[in-house]
Amino acid sequence: MNALFSFSAGDDLRSVPTEHGLPLNRLSVKAGFLLNTRCGGKGNCMGCQVQLGPGQYLVLGERVKVGRDDEGPWVQACQTQVLSESGSALIPSKSRVEQFAKIDEDFALHDFDHRPPTYHVQLDLSAEHQDGTPADAHRIRQALMHETGLTRLHLPLSLLQSIGRSDPPGIITATMGRSSRGNDVLQLAQGTVSTPIYGLAIDIGTTTVVIVLVDLTEGTLLHKASMYNQQIRLADDIASRISCCEGEADVAEMRELVIEHTINPLIDQLCERASLSPGQLDRVALSGNTVMTHLALGINPERIGRIPFTPVINIHESYRGAELGLSMNPNGLVDVLPSISGYVGGDIVSDMHVAQLMNKPEATLLVDIGTNGEIVFSEQGELAVSATAAGPAFEGAGLTHGCRAATGAIESIRITEHGVLELAVIGNSPPIGLCGSAIVDFMAEAVRVGWLNLMGRFDLDLLKQHNVYHDANGIHACIIYASEEENGNEPLFVSELDLSQVMKAKAAVYAGMKALLTSQGKCFADLKRLVLAGGFARHLNLKHAMAIGLLPALPLETYDIIGNGSLAGAYLCLVNGETLSDCEALARLPDTVELNREPSFEPAFIDALALPHLDPDEFATLTEFPP
Repeated sequence: MNALFSFSAGDDLRSVPTEHGLPLNRLSVKAGFLLNTRCGGKGNCMGCQVQLGPGQYLVLGERVKVGRDDEGPWVQACQTQVLSESGSALIPSKSRVEQFAKIDEDFALHDFDHRPPTYHVQLDLSAEHQDGTPADAHRIRQALMHETGLTRLHLPLSLLQSIGRSDPPGIITATMGRSSRGNDVLQLAQGTVSTPIYGLAIDIGTTTVVIVLVDLTEGTLLHKASMYNQQIRLADDIASRISCCEGEADVAEMRELVIEHTINPLIDQLCERASLSPGQLDRVALSGNTVMTHLALGINPERIGRIPFTPVINIHESYRGAELGLSMNPNGLVDVLPSISGYVGGDIVSDMHVAQLMNKPEATLLVDIGTNGEIVFSEQGELAVSATAAGPAFEGAGLTHGCRAATGAIESIRITEHGVLELAVIGNSPPIGLCGSAIVDFMAEAVRVGWLNLMGRFDLDLLKQHNVYHDANGIHACIIYASEEENGNEPLFVSELDLSQVMKAKAAVYAGMKALLTSQGKCFADLKRLVLAGGFARHLNLKHAMAIGLLPALPLETYDIIGNGSLAGAYLCLVNGETLSDCEALARLPDTVELNREPSFEPAFIDALALPHLDPDEFATLTEFPP
């Protein structure tokens, strides 16, 4: 009899060979189910709860036996191992991580000069030569120098090998790439080649990875593809991924998950759609936060996780495709956007470049609202940056029925004058939870209709009057959707505990912005422009965000939403040869403000732990909570 362990999620049943000693969260990955392990499988959260079926288990060091007719206990999968030959576990929807999501791929661009750093050069080496003619490689170098005026040229060994296997060079086409080392020959082809040069712009995010296939010759975007960063199999956020990297094998596993299981499958998908082979991809530009770029390069980010948060590298030379193991021309070049510090990475440098902070002298604040809440202040060419630990609440993590923006996620909420909740659900499917934009909507709407007070407490009489009150194990909650879940037959709800998590997150972002401005002798009223970067901001109701005190009460025309600036920065590196050096110069400019050392941060954070704020003057221009 085969030793199999079975996982069931709704109607989906999958079995894998039993492996003793392997935690159930790791075993579930082999079955194709990803669990919410936002603590990195350390047992510090309740994200990976499963219900055990018949079998014998080791749970938190204690033996647990579940009989055939017993109702098994709910346990943390990361803290549970199977001891028997077979067993089973039920995975509730709230413990699952969907592999496909509504991932924002759009970005806004300023005007740019189309001067790609990768291009073709035609060479004529067909002339007859007598004995003693210089070697082929020398002739190629001389011809390239004559045609381009370049002097620093690098011809990889693999191309020399290809010359040795082919007929004597005649008319050839060299694909060239400017890099930090000089000028690299990326490909050599017999005859005249007029086909486009292809490259990839990659935004490697903590949660998602987005790739755009680009025709560098024309500067056009051909196809897009995206999926969750498969490192979520082991850990959900940056801190937990750092904590997972205890040795070389851990770093290698993290690198494999993002390269082999995320980026390369996306590349194969794009190439299939465009009828290309990966070997035709000559250039890649990669943008991401400092930890993500470290892991993609196979560099241990462990030092970023402790004071003074020092990265191994922040300004990169161009790498070879083969060095990263990417599905592309092995000799092709990979440019990595520079980072500023351990917690202000290349994605933010991309945002800064795309937002043209150095070209606009007015007082500007740039904010990427995410787990870290990176913030940049700019005025008259002076830059200051900081990061605030907002946590994952705006991605739906840490909330009882929170979820990422996948099919079934509630993405917006409105409460009518009759107390009816009107929901917009991604994919028009039955709701499975609330994503970040929906929780912001709910809080603003609940305050507007009087269900929620200044301190995030419900008016229980009103909830009961509208039949939306729920007792969540002694914690007051509001029912959002009354359909039963398979776990405990409970409805989708938002509890006061959930609200407190969001209020801490929004307070961290707001206080971070205010403290950074204070450190520069400024206040919100001084701002002429507030730039919002990232996918979350594109789906955020700005009026609702101001109503709960996540964003300052400024005129709507002050706000500028640039979308995925990280992806936009990578794209610009492909189509304009000056972008990377401009970003490297930009990364060296800012002063870094550590908010834990900024005296104004703590009082600003405390004041922001209210809806919208403890100081009524702070939101005096917000006369009412808008619908």
